[in-house]
Amino acid sequence: MTDGLKKENFIKGKLLVRFLMILDNLPFDVWMKDENEKYIYMNKRYAETFLQDGERTEMMYKTYAELTDDEKEIERAHNSDCEVLKTGREHISEVKTREKGYRRIYKKLLRDDKENPIGILGVGEDINMTQKAIKRLKQSEAKFRTLFEEAPMGIGIFDLVTGQAYQVNKRFAEIAGLSKSEALTVPWLAYTHPEDIEKNTRMNMLLQRGEIPMYMMEKRFRHKDGKIIWVNLTVAKYYQDDDTSRSICMVEDITARKEAEERVRYLSNHDELTGVYNRRYFNSIEEEMTKEENRPLSLIMADVNGLKMTNDVFGHVAGDRLLKRTAEIMAAVCGSSASICRTGGDEFTILLPRTTGEQARYYVQEMKRRISVPDESLRVVHSVSFGCDVLNDDIKDLEHLFSNAEGEMYKNKLFESPKMRKETIRLVVAGMRDKGEIFEHSRSVMRYAMRFGKALQLPDEQLADLKTAAFMHDIGSACKKNGKDSEKEFDKATAKHSETGYQILRLTKEYKHLAEFVLHHHESFDGTGFPSGLRGRVIPLESRIIAVADEYVHRLSELSDDDGNKEKTAVEGLKKLAGSKLDPELVDIFTEEILKEKDTDD
Repeated sequence: MTDGLKKENFIKGKLLVRFLMILDNLPFDVWMKDENEKYIYMNKRYAETFLQDGERTEMMYKTYAELTDDEKEIERAHNSDCEVLKTGREHISEVKTREKGYRRIYKKLLRDDKENPIGILGVGEDINMTQKAIKRLKQSEAKFRTLFEEAPMGIGIFDLVTGQAYQVNKRFAEIAGLSKSEALTVPWLAYTHPEDIEKNTRMNMLLQRGEIPMYMMEKRFRHKDGKIIWVNLTVAKYYQDDDTSRSICMVEDITARKEAEERVRYLSNHDELTGVYNRRYFNSIEEEMTKEENRPLSLIMADVNGLKMTNDVFGHVAGDRLLKRTAEIMAAVCGSSASICRTGGDEFTILLPRTTGEQARYYVQEMKRRISVPDESLRVVHSVSFGCDVLNDDIKDLEHLFSNAEGEMYKNKLFESPKMRKETIRLVVAGMRDKGEIFEHSRSVMRYAMRFGKALQLPDEQLADLKTAAFMHDIGSACKKNGKDSEKEFDKATAKHSETGYQILRLTKEYKHLAEFVLHHHESFDGTGFPSGLRGRVIPLESRIIAVADEYVHRLSELSDDDGNKEKTAVEGLKKLAGSKLDPELVDIFTEEILKEKDTDD
């Protein structure tokens, strides 16, 4: 015997075992007899009719008469067996059982491959069980109708040819954006997105022809108001009597999932803050952009000046506004054919296919023009440094293109970034004038600080630095609080205004050496101040002078003009703080010498 034949016989043997197991688990009797009416097979349920203490195999090759003593039943069985064997016709009968019930018995002639009779197949079922089954079926149908109507997913029965609905549940109509009566009136094509109709129709044809047992697809329903609903559609044949043109359709609303997937896809290629492309997308298109059909390919590199300063001084909300405005201007100028990418925290890269170097430089100039227009929503001077180049015969690859554009950008940044910082300080100082209270307070502190400097006979250069530092000591407060800041943000910013002022001044060459004086003007002589907790004369002299002048001016401002002893009350307050918050020697000089001088503007 060949290996192939052995394998075939093995498979047949396994199939036979499975088949016999199925017969043993059927809820009715099954048996087979040979031409002499002897049993050659009976399933477990039928065997239990005769089985006492022995095995089922003991009943094989015996006649019905050898297994029972009921003469009437023996005769009935013999007559019906003979009729089937003689005529070849099927035989159906109903007989009364001992339990006062009825059984329906069906017999059919068995033939071999050559159509020769070889025996009888018998099937018997309890009619009472059938009636119970019918009752259960009716109950089951009622449950099905309830489940059908109340199911959490949409269910409908449709004609595969016309697309008309025979039945839909409430949820199906809701998902389709229709009333139930409308869903039964219009075919599914009327509310399916046009782009999905062709595939849906093709799958229905395959199902109708029996080429597939069922199918699943994602498609879109279009509501009457234009709203799009994504659904997961499952369709299978629905058999009712001899009608094979019906299908049962189940739909699940997956709009939220599709929107989430689309959001993930969007974020994988876009910068969430500005909406332009991100570095991942930029890296994915580099090679494609260098192809011949995209030439000339121009590249613009841009760096937002002072972003770190903006974040440190004005907060990340202000920095975000700066980045968003930059991206908006780039999109407006460069158009939809440009690939605008945020490739770093403060860097943007723009790829312009089929764009000459001359056109690219025009875009740069137009972007710079629009960026220079003041925007009240920003708290700083908006400045962006650009560099650009074009891929041509002289520049063969992107590496050289990047190098040239980046070099030009950083060259421009060397001049434009310091200018931006200086202009921002000028803008803040101008803002102090708009906030009259801060401006007047700063001027008063500056006047008293100048008297201090002269009383201490400070050198002219140091005196000039003291004057500037005193005037700018509250520049950090001027940076904060506009209509868009919350009270919580304002309170936090006020507490840190000396640090904010330090951050501003240290970023410019002109004021960098004054930053320390502003930073420490809220230190206390006993070491309990902020931000560093410095003690005694470790605190810079300029900071200690500003602290005394600041405290005095602040106390005067809190006292009523009706108080005839304002100055005396303020002095008493200063003396109480001597040695704790304020330098005691400076307090003595201030109260004994400076306040006795005539109040003049310096």
